Amino acid sequence: MFRVSGSPALRTDRFELRPIESGEVDELHRLFADVDVRHYLCDGNDFGREWVADMVQTSQRLFAQKGVGLWSARPVGEEEIAGVAGFFEFAEPPMLELLYAFLPAHWGLGKAPEVATCVIAFGIDQGIDPIRASVDAPNAASVRVLVKLGFEEVAREAADPPRTKWQQIHFALPAPRARTDRRFLRKTSGLGTKK
Repeated sequence: MFRVSGSPALRTDRFELRPIESGEVDELHRLFADVDVRHYLCDGNDFGREWVADMVQTSQRLFAQKGVGLWSARPVGEEEIAGVAGFFEFAEPPMLELLYAFLPAHWGLGKAPEVATCVIAFGIDQGIDPIRASVDAPNAASVRVLVKLGFEEVAREAADPPRTKWQQIHFALPAPRARTDRRFLRKTSGLGTKK
């Protein structure tokens, strides 16, 4: 991982990550409206373009206030967005959590762990401690990604319609564990991080 030109742009071996911006709302809406992506991430709902525009504004506020937010993920050398990853506020009171989503064509290829590792390392550098994530219990693929990255289950929460459709599993990755051995993140993702 490295910063590009002093901005919070990041890069992995296969992806360029840029803070999401208003010019990407339509493309981000296509990502979040994809029936397979939204199945768990949005409990099957298509929240619409305005919801995505609000998400972009919230992410920009988070970058300004907390140094982290959401990044669009593009394959190196390409302009089309393949996914999104970063930190977003969930729950009441608001709490930063890891969020990642990729179009189905990018599933099962190790891309989510690769990009998540990059944003986790950035979050650790920004002082997020612990790194949190929540997953719908039936979303076995996302549970596997978090476990591969070293997250530990810390709680379960019953479904609470209409807020949540499925039971939630809450995870945490204690930042001191990762910070004391940066090799931990490289080992779990299979990539080298660059500063």
